[in-house]
This record gives sequence, C-alpha cells and structure tokens, in this order.
Amino acid sequence: MSAPGPGVQRWSGPERRRAVLARQALLAFVLAACGEDNTYVPPPPPAVTVSSPVQQTVTDYIELTGNTQASKSVALSPGSKATCSP
Repeated sequence: MSAPGPGVQRWSGPERRRAVLARQALLAFVLAACGEDNTYVPPPPPAVTVSSPVQQTVTDYIELTGNTQASKSVALSPGSKATCSP
C-alpha cells in the first residue's frame, strides 16, 4: 500500500471503526429498501352491532330553563305585621 498524498488524512482506530460501521449501516439500509414494493393493504371492515327496530309510543315533553319572577312580594320586619303589595 502506498503512502497517502498531500492533504489526505489516514483515520485512526476509533474513527476508522465508525466509518466502517457507517458504511455497513448505509449498505444495510439500501439493501433493505430493495425488494418487495410497498403496497396498500386495506384494513379489515369495522365490527358493527345491529339491532332490530322497535315500534312504541313516545311521550313528547319540553324541558325549559329560565328565571321566574314573583307576582307579589312580602315585606317582613320584626314586631310588625306582614304587608302584601302587588
């Protein structure tokens, strides 16, 4: 083997090992990408629960929320009679 030319650097032990591992990983990745095609496989149909229809009477009702206001008010004070005002 001849000596490297000017500007060429030889790799030492750990650097060389990393370079060899990187090349092997790249080769493994490239070889893994070759082969069978990536084809779409449709998922299985979802499980569906089905029941028979039932005919019955339904009671209609309305549930409302809101505020109410008294039609009359009462004023209470100690020692006096209650008065009612419209």
